[in-house]
Amino acid sequence: MTIRHLLLLFCIAFTCNALGQNYINTISTKIDKDHITYDVVDDVNNKTYLFLVSSKEVEAIQLDSSFQVLNQFLVQRPESKFKKLLGHSMKENTLSLHWSTNNSDQVISQHFDFEKKESTIGAIESISTDKEKVITAFPFDNSLFIASITKNSNLFKLYELNGKSPLKPHFFSFEDNRFYNKRIALASLDEMFKDYFIDEASYDIQYIAGNIPTAFPSIVKKRKFYIQNDDLIISFDNNKSFTQLIRINLKTKKAESVGFSQPFLNANQTEQANSNSFLFGDKIAQIKTNKESATIQISNFIDTSSPIFKKEIHRDQTIDFSTTPVFEFTNGNFEKGKEISKSNQFLNRLNRADNIGIAVTSSQDGYVLTFGGSSVLQNSNAAIIGGVAGGAIGGLIAGAITAIDSPKKNFLGTYKDKKIILTNASLDSNFNFNNKEVSESVIDKARTYLIDLASRKATGINLFKTQSKYILSFTDRSSNHLYIIEIKP
Repeated sequence: MTIRHLLLLFCIAFTCNALGQNYINTISTKIDKDHITYDVVDDVNNKTYLFLVSSKEVEAIQLDSSFQVLNQFLVQRPESKFKKLLGHSMKENTLSLHWSTNNSDQVISQHFDFEKKESTIGAIESISTDKEKVITAFPFDNSLFIASITKNSNLFKLYELNGKSPLKPHFFSFEDNRFYNKRIALASLDEMFKDYFIDEASYDIQYIAGNIPTAFPSIVKKRKFYIQNDDLIISFDNNKSFTQLIRINLKTKKAESVGFSQPFLNANQTEQANSNSFLFGDKIAQIKTNKESATIQISNFIDTSSPIFKKEIHRDQTIDFSTTPVFEFTNGNFEKGKEISKSNQFLNRLNRADNIGIAVTSSQDGYVLTFGGSSVLQNSNAAIIGGVAGGAIGGLIAGAITAIDSPKKNFLGTYKDKKIILTNASLDSNFNFNNKEVSESVIDKARTYLIDLASRKATGINLFKTQSKYILSFTDRSSNHLYIIEIKP
């Protein structure tokens, strides 16, 4: 054990103790220093799999329920043209990673045998990207689904991969449904994905994880997708008037489209408005703002005409709509944030924001309502239109994602190159305001931990949840040791 490793281990233990976190394990690795980490949690068999992925190799690590190593081995990745890691599937005793080319026209599978400590590569399969656009990919019920939209149409596809089985397409037609684009004009489903916004390129879509709170810069995205129970739900907040959803049951393959009107603003409707939404369980939270007022409401899916929570904010009122202070900060610098004390200041900043967002997460006392706005700083390196502002935890792994891609690369979100204004409100189980303290989210606790550790040499940063624990893992670039930390909620 090197002196650096001992010093870092001491710093990690000290930081864990100071922040109330729990150090679990350290694992020596052989992977290249620049890598990402992809996790697979098998709650049925109480095992966790970590895949450390560099531009040429994969280090596969199988852990028991105490996060002790059961098996560990290093293998080559598929050929270099397969740059995107799409996700995984599991069939019997085989765990497979699935990869694609940059334009997603070819897909290949890599099958891992942890008893033999080896992997095998499957056959190349093709997707006709001249006729369709791949949107995203996600694991569900031991399969991997690749979502695509046929260009200039209302035909949505899901390709299913499971172990060594070939691609299996499922088709969903939304020809009889109406969609309205960002200009509130009738549009095809493809046009809904094609719409672009500040800091959100055409066909971008944000995954909202159900088991880990989402970082605020991801909440403000106009297109989001959720996996709830057996349903894939894609939400579109392309325009200020409607939230539109498509819902597909991944087991029965039944599909539907649903639309919800955004809240009405009592202020002058000619003012430019902005809006967004967030889904949780069988409920939808919506926010709509202009410079004169804002309305926040929470409704059941079955009846949005009678909200179970509604709050209007006006310029001349005191700030009575939040439990925590209203803060504005830039580049993730929370310590130098500015507290906003007047409603008109809050509304002015929301109105100037590129995007606004809202989220509702469960708490011990009920729910936490988070809302605010996000803007890309001028002259920053963040993409404005036509690209993605990427990088987990404000660039701590900058450079690690240049040769590879991952469905979880932005999982922790990033405040880098952003101006953020946000606040939180504590709600009881009946969605009434209460004065309970709002604790820091798991995502932000992970950020705080890494910042306090001054872990600027960390790579492969990842956050995931088992049945009972939130786990942060990262690799020290100097020693190539993987550290596993429990982040306590």
